Order: sequence, then structure tokens, then C-alpha cells
Amino acid sequence: MMREHDQTLEIRRVREDEMPLAIRLADSVFRDYDPDKKSFARSHPQLFAPGLCQSFAAFLDGKPVSFVGLVPSVVRIGRARLRCCSIGGVCTHPDYRGKGYAGLVLQRVLDHIDRSGASLLLVSGNRSLYKRANCFEFGTFRNYSIDRERAAGLAQRGVTDVAIREAEAADWFGLLEAAETRLNAFDQSLWDLALMIEAEPAGAPMKQYHKVLVAERDGVIRAFAVIGVPYRNSATVPRTFEWAGEASLVALLLAEALQRYNIGELMVPVAWHDAEMRELLEQAGIRSAAAKNVGTIRIVRPER
Repeated sequence: MMREHDQTLEIRRVREDEMPLAIRLADSVFRDYDPDKKSFARSHPQLFAPGLCQSFAAFLDGKPVSFVGLVPSVVRIGRARLRCCSIGGVCTHPDYRGKGYAGLVLQRVLDHIDRSGASLLLVSGNRSLYKRANCFEFGTFRNYSIDRERAAGLAQRGVTDVAIREAEAADWFGLLEAAETRLNAFDQSLWDLALMIEAEPAGAPMKQYHKVLVAERDGVIRAFAVIGVPYRNSATVPRTFEWAGEASLVALLLAEALQRYNIGELMVPVAWHDAEMRELLEQAGIRSAAAKNVGTIRIVRPER
């Protein structure tokens, strides 16, 4: 606890009863200028989850003025499991910027994740704030752009013994089983998967709704794709946010999305390790461009 211009400054974890104040701060920074956007608590519920309460803030006389949202998770890479933390929703009230509060909160977060035994920190940004804390840019992927002409060719390369439809309320077990076929992914429970699809954390900032298409064979969901469909007043390009299951069936779902949602172009970001999906898209003649991850990463302790 410190004194700051006759005010008491605290850098600490946000308590459950203080989450409404943290949400109000985040919304004032990320949403109030644009009423079409969701509350940050709805689009990023894990940052403000009761019980978990891993986020930190700088408090002046009990009022949060700078916030760093923190979410712990486990990342699966083949048979390996890595303890990982992610930060997002980092914001400071305009009246308190330039005072170094965000840096103080971030340092407390770094100490916390080290004590937790995490191996990696993933950051949804590449600001100088993070780079000063030894967070580095990493990794590339390819952005594939599917138009209707290419989508027709992509559909022809798929299979025909499946039913394609929008996901329903009774599909969560099937969606989870498809998600668990991925070799590299965040560990997710059924609740985690449902929460992330319904919250639209990636779609909401881009003013895009999540639409979930599934490919079903013999009554079993073999693949799904989460498609971002723009709001009426959004000029953003529709985007595929997530998929899982048989690559050939995912390709069918991408082709279906253009027709079903009247999309002229669909962006599909594909990581380097998704070799089968990349091969399918390239065989269909779909153009792509190299892109860099927009976030940064910090190795907490190399020996982990």
C-alpha cells in the first residue's frame, strides 16, 4: 500500500465483490464510445469470473483505475500439458494514464503467475508495456480468403454422406467430442467450450456474431466451425474463429457458410501446424497471405 497525491494506492487482486467496478472501468474504455458492442463482462466472462478471481488492478482509495485481466489455463500440445496464463482487457481510466499504474499491475501479475507455476504467459497485444516486461512477438499463420467461386470448388472436394446444419442446444456433447480430436488446443470442459462460443470474445470486438455449423454423419457430429457474421452496421470481413473435426468436413462447412449467410468473402486463419487444412485449401486454389500473430508471449521460466 502506498500514498499517491494524498490517496491510498493499492496494487492487488480484484475481489469478487469488486468485479462490478472492474467491469465498469473496462466498459468505459472499450465499450462506452460504441453502444453496439457488448459489455466486456459478457464478451470476456473469464476475466471477471466469480470464484476464480485471478485479475489484478490498481486501486486508488478503493476504486480501480487500472486493470489487468488474467485467466489460467492448460494448453495441450500432443500428449504434453503446459500451464499457461493469458492476460486481456488491460485498461486504465483516461484520468490516470501516464502514471505507470498499468506497469505496476503487470509486475504484480507476473509475480503471481510465477508463484502459480505457469510456464507461459500469452498476451492479447503487442504494446510497449508488454515488450518492456519481456513479452515477445511470435509465430505466423496464413490467412486464406474464400470467395463464392472458390467455395464451390472447395465443396466439390468434400464428401457427400453428411448432413450440414446449424448447431442446436442438444449438441454440446457432440461439439466437445469433435473439439477433443485436436492435437493442439486449450484444455476445455463442456462448460468452457459453451462459454467461449456463446460469449463471442473474438467476434464481439469486430462486431460479428458467432454462427456454429456442424457436419453430422450417422447421427454423430464429425466436425464444426464457428463463423463470424458481421452486424448490419459492420464493414468487417467475415471470419472463421474456430473449427475442429475432420478437415474435409470442415472445408464443407466453410463453403456452406458463404451460401447460408450470404457472405461474399470468408477469411480463414490457419496455423502452421494445421497442415491438413492448409493442404485442402491450397488444392482448391484458395489464395492466402502470411500474417503475424497480433499478441505476444513471455516464457515465465525456461526450465518449465
